[in-house]
Amino acid sequence: MPDLTVPQIPFERKPRLLDQVHEAIRRLHYSRRTEDAYVHWIKRFIFWTGKRHPSTVGAAEVTAFFSHLALLTSPLDRGDAVSAPSPASGTPRARQPQTGYRVGATV
Repeated sequence: MPDLTVPQIPFERKPRLLDQVHEAIRRLHYSRRTEDAYVHWIKRFIFWTGKRHPSTVGAAEVTAFFSHLALLTSPLDRGDAVSAPSPASGTPRARQPQTGYRVGATV
């Protein structure tokens, strides 16, 4: 009796998004921690958009995601930006001395 099974032809599928990200980051010789951080933020964005593929998301959704992240940070975290290097000089900005008094408070 002849064999009527169809021979299995290897089916090449397009690599998934995160596989492409891993491949690109490794090709650029970035550190493993950088790769992990990129993948984390991509996953976070995908879940925030309701598991939509990033290629189907427009600029408005990206802007909304960044605004969402900005609102999640506490005011204390934003204060850390004061000690970040200034783009113009490359030196840390001077912090204002904290006196412990509130502005407009009566003593």
